Amino acid sequence: MAERRRLVLLLGALSAFPALTIDLYLPSMPEMARDLRADAGLVQLSVTVFMIGLAVGQVVVGPLSDAHGRRRLLLAGLATYVAGSLACLAAPSVGWLVAARVVQSLGAAAATVLARVIARDHVDGSDLTRLVSALMLVNGVATVLGPIVGAQLLTVARGGPSSWCSPPRERCCSWRSPGCSPSHCRSSVVAPPTPARRSSPSAPCCATVRISGTRSRRR
Repeated sequence: MAERRRLVLLLGALSAFPALTIDLYLPSMPEMARDLRADAGLVQLSVTVFMIGLAVGQVVVGPLSDAHGRRRLLLAGLATYVAGSLACLAAPSVGWLVAARVVQSLGAAAATVLARVIARDHVDGSDLTRLVSALMLVNGVATVLGPIVGAQLLTVARGGPSSWCSPPRERCCSWRSPGCSPSHCRSSVVAPPTPARRSSPSAPCCATVRISGTRSRRR
């Protein structure tokens, strides 16, 4: 029974990869477009290529898993997913981001396909129906919670390394930019203007008195 629960948790986590990968970063798209200095449509293209890669990957991974086994292909898919995620994290441009999302989609396709294939290998009959229903439930919950969790992560991330390089009103540089350091960006923050010193009200009076005194002596 404990082994069955661990199997359900593992397969549920694998089946949630596509939903979380798509929905988790949707709230941060405006920030991504601003940081990458790209059009919002190009950032949204990363979702389109991910869906295409996910569809193509499922068609390819299924037959390969029958020929080469589940474990080897699952490990390769997870490694591909991690590599694509790291490439997305270090993306210096929107083109790099789109290419990294293609790699990431192939790993997510392997995870979601092999989750159902492994479920079919271990159980059958009514147990298989219940297990697949549980996997679909996990997928639906991940779809709903993905944008919520992504928005909270974005709120936390705004106080992280990117805030070191963000003046109050204008971003001086992105935390991914080379040579960007907290001290450099803090020094680039424009200091508030100092208020102008007001002249002493007694100065004009003294000048007037001196002028009038000079005039009286000449007379």
